[in-house]
Amino acid sequence: MPSYEMIHIEGVIFSNAPQTGALVVYCPKKYRGKNAQVALNAKIFGDQVEVQVIERRVNGSKQYVAAFPSLPAGTHQVGISMVRGSARRFSVFPGSVAEVDYR
Repeated sequence: MPSYEMIHIEGVIFSNAPQTGALVVYCPKKYRGKNAQVALNAKIFGDQVEVQVIERRVNGSKQYVAAFPSLPAGTHQVGISMVRGSARRFSVFPGSVAEVDYR
């Protein structure tokens, strides 16, 4: 799992608050404009955070990503709106960047 220093996403500033980490969701171009939704603590009907999949430069190359720069440490679930079977569990560790790849 990379640390904040190992990944650079154009226009994204990762939080360095204690007990938080981040998530980067890599997507194919066809997901551009869709929302990536994170269910905190993997509870489908609990607190959720969502961001749009957009084109950004990631470590110098063009990618389609949804970036969540600050999430609480723990096990969560991410999915892409209107994409059946896209739910994936992931873990966030303080000071680290979790990655989920749909490409």
